[in-house]
Amino acid sequence: IAISQIINGVSKVLLIPIFLIILRTGLFGLLLSFFISFIIAIAYQFKALPNSVKMHLDSKLYKDVLAFGFPLSLNHMLTVVLTKIDRYLIAGIIGPTGVAYYEIASRIPDNGYRMFQSFHSVFFPHISDFFAKKKSQDAEYIVNHSLRLISFASSFVTLVVFVFCKDIVRIFFSGQYLISATAFSILTLSMTIDFVG
Repeated sequence: IAISQIINGVSKVLLIPIFLIILRTGLFGLLLSFFISFIIAIAYQFKALPNSVKMHLDSKLYKDVLAFGFPLSLNHMLTVVLTKIDRYLIAGIIGPTGVAYYEIASRIPDNGYRMFQSFHSVFFPHISDFFAKKKSQDAEYIVNHSLRLISFASSFVTLVVFVFCKDIVRIFFSGQYLISATAFSILTLSMTIDFVG
């Protein structure tokens, strides 16, 4: 799962410049790059399955999956809405220019959080397995070492961002967005606290 998410992210990063800068396809190219990256990740997942899979319809299984997955999907959609509401508030208070600066400032922390989802996808199943098998020492070992690793790595990234925030914004976006450098630093610190939490 983690590898497929990394493949999805990397292919998206590679395809977006091809469609937007080289082919100049605009919004359609952006949507196409997202679609193709998901297809590549799904193809990898299908190939990585340990046993050959035969496709067959099982209506009871699909009903069970929908009954189990619908509340989780609804929760995910509400989370997306609540995490994006800050954009609407900024637009109402400052206007569209403020939203543009805020989007630039949050671009790298948001992508860092997406990469962190790969860690979640591996961490939680292992922890659940250890607790199910009453291996609490192994679970504690993973929690402690994961916390140390995440704390050190994210704190180091935050320190680098605080020292070089203007240079990072200038290199990745352009000089006209330097006003968002302070917000970029604060959002990176917030991301670090969120990771450790």
